[in-house]
Amino acid sequence: MKQIYKYDNKMNYVPSENMIINNGEDIPEGYTDIPPVNPDGAGMYKPVFDKGKSEWRETATQEYIDS
Repeated sequence: MKQIYKYDNKMNYVPSENMIINNGEDIPEGYTDIPPVNPDGAGMYKPVFDKGKSEWRETATQEYIDS
């Protein structure tokens, strides 16, 4: 089994809709099996998925993160 991560039509992460699927199952549209974390393994505040690069990027400003 593996966890998959939901993103909306604007590619924003939707954590309330994460799912677990069985190994070998197809990943549904709007989901990825790439976790929304920084390269150091830390979570992100406002992740957006880049399908072309198959990676999440942080969109929160430093001011938002600090607050």
